[in-house]
Amino acid sequence: MVIPRTAVEWARVFADARSADRIAVVGHPPRGSFCVRVGDYVTVKPDGSRRDDVHIQEEEWVAQVRALATSDFLGPLVKLRWFIRNGELLPRQHSNTFTADCLKLAGENELFPTRHETITNGDAIHEVIAVEHFNPVTISLRAFNDKTLYYREGHYLERVNNSDFYRMPRVTVTLLCTGSECTFHGLYDPDEHKMRYCQDCTTWFHIQFLEETDSVTPTLPLFIRPLDPSAALSVSQEARKQWRTLLRYPIQRGIDQIGWLLSFEILILRIRSQESTSGCPPDVNSFLIANMPLAPHLAHYLDTYLTIFLNQPSSSTIYHCPCCDCYI
Repeated sequence: MVIPRTAVEWARVFADARSADRIAVVGHPPRGSFCVRVGDYVTVKPDGSRRDDVHIQEEEWVAQVRALATSDFLGPLVKLRWFIRNGELLPRQHSNTFTADCLKLAGENELFPTRHETITNGDAIHEVIAVEHFNPVTISLRAFNDKTLYYREGHYLERVNNSDFYRMPRVTVTLLCTGSECTFHGLYDPDEHKMRYCQDCTTWFHIQFLEETDSVTPTLPLFIRPLDPSAALSVSQEARKQWRTLLRYPIQRGIDQIGWLLSFEILILRIRSQESTSGCPPDVNSFLIANMPLAPHLAHYLDTYLTIFLNQPSSSTIYHCPCCDCYI
């Protein structure tokens, strides 16, 4: 059988092959063969098939497995959706000012999904990697380290008329900070900006444009009494003291003295939810361990991230929300 050369030929071969949920690929030394599943994020050594501007053989490109199949003639086949790394595009390839502004404020480890998909032999995959994604508008960012690749929902790139220019569709990007003093026009730099979240407004705000308050505690949700108060467990005074300290933590994206995008926003939201429904748990440390939202590939670093979380200053500056009466 002739090796496919065009996208149309690859698509025809893929359609005739047997679909699969996972496949085994040969891999590269010293790792050897491994399994790939639909939805996995992978790296591929470029061979010119990704885009016609791929010429740097020592690089590794990032893609997501969209579909798998097995061919009697060509072996494992994979359909890949490609990502563009931050810094991969030259400024002259930005098709408009909005795209240029968004990419200028991208994180060092940030990826941008594209709508470009190709089909190739599964043995081209170098390895399966961890990639995180989050919705920048909501509380959705899990804790990860300074090596973790990630992308934001709604932040993707599309090619302009099959040229070398790319654009980020304005309609898919939701601006975050709506404060009147914000000079970032609602855009967000994950590596540099620190943001606070208002639960009442469900909005993120850049810290540097917020007004400080004398309050030592952010505004917390109203307490909802348990349906059966007699079922409440006894709690020690030591646990209550530790719990009160945790309730002073604001919901913040980005941590001082940490040089990468780190946030415990999900954990703090869970602490507040526990407070509003059941109050202080009998064992605070067990609660934190059970609710620490770590990226799956970092599960064995639970103790490290728990230490980072507990060592945060308990007297963080509290700010006025610019859109309501809450302290954030």
